Amino acid sequence: IGELDKLLLDIRTVLFGDGQIEPNAEACAQVTKEFFQKDTFRLLINCLPSLDSGARQNATHVIANLQRQRVNSKVIASEYLENNLDIMDILVPGYEDSDIAWTYGAVLRECIRHQNVARYVLESDHMKKFFGYLQNPNFDIASDVQATFKVEYHFELLTRHKSTVAEFLSANYDW
Repeated sequence: IGELDKLLLDIRTVLFGDGQIEPNAEACAQVTKEFFQKDTFRLLINCLPSLDSGARQNATHVIANLQRQRVNSKVIASEYLENNLDIMDILVPGYEDSDIAWTYGAVLRECIRHQNVARYVLESDHMKKFFGYLQNPNFDIASDVQATFKVEYHFELLTRHKSTVAEFLSANYDW
């Protein structure tokens, strides 16, 4: 785990720079390609519960940045997530564990920026789970779920993914 923490810090430095040196576009593209090609995203998601809070924070920043990186004018995270939608089956139930809920919620919010992921979550049983998570007696969890649900579903989905939401509402008008 100590090695993973150092590796996350190194990746974060490549992606964000170190305060004196700006990030190198080629290095960022290379890290992004390798991260998704080698399924490091999934490995990192599975390791998150074992990391300390500082490493989790670094992981969240790295994951958020990598999901927005363009490689040859393409956001490869979107294709990766489309082929690995089962990762949402790890992230969404993460709200049931108060130790990891905030971290999984932050990663989930980044993932659902991608239309294919948003569609998957909307059409899955996870959508109904959000209503239960909203009523969690743990304020931190409930407010994080609200941030995911309200900000991402109402703002992101309704404005960014209009066709996806239209399909969902048409199919579930009596839900």
